Amino acid sequence: MSLTLAIDIGNTRVKCGLFLGKNLEEFRVFERGEEGLFFNWITEIKYEKSILATVRKNTDPFLLKIQSLMQPVRFDGLSKLPIHLSYQTPETLGQDRIAALCGAYFLHPENNILLVNAGSCVTIDLLEANGTFLGGNIAPGMKMRWKAMHEFTGRLPLVEFAEVGDQVLGNDTTSALRLGVIKGILHEIRGYFTELHSKYSFLKCVMTGGDAPQLIRHSKMEIIEEPYLVLHGLNQILIANEKTT
Repeated sequence: MSLTLAIDIGNTRVKCGLFLGKNLEEFRVFERGEEGLFFNWITEIKYEKSILATVRKNTDPFLLKIQSLMQPVRFDGLSKLPIHLSYQTPETLGQDRIAALCGAYFLHPENNILLVNAGSCVTIDLLEANGTFLGGNIAPGMKMRWKAMHEFTGRLPLVEFAEVGDQVLGNDTTSALRLGVIKGILHEIRGYFTELHSKYSFLKCVMTGGDAPQLIRHSKMEIIEEPYLVLHGLNQILIANEKTT
């Protein structure tokens, strides 16, 4: 069985998954500025095919070099998907958002899924057990909320994430800002889950994204963390497209 390389290129990080069939064998992440380490790594591994998703512009030098050297399958609007998008403007959906939905469908089959991607923004999407994406909402992420409160007020400081334990309410400005964002996002997720669970049985809450571990640690509800969801989804998209060729 041949090895497949899935590459998710974000604005600041490059995440890579090496798959043997449907199984993730190796995971690597490269920060911006570590492009040389990335190319050194891919020359050491033996893969037969690769797939790429990115939020960067087509003129990005790093992206151009990858396409020239590796010639990966480029995930785009023409790619066949293992899920159905019941969305009025599918062309506006981010590649990573679609791939995460495909990964959730593969890892948690026969379940209705509330998928939370906690990154720069928080996306909350509903995927039916039959693989139909019904839609979702987008809200600011943790860092964006803290930055907005700092920049759009005169005296509120800029805070960053820190552990808050079981504390619910802040007892100074810093803790009030920190808890307001962390607890606020968690209550949003719980609210969506509660409302949708009344309509969709066997509903699972699955979370991915860079801020997922911090949020899950402070959550009182059952949330399944899937850190490699986008990469699993890209691998499934490649498998789906191979079946049609």
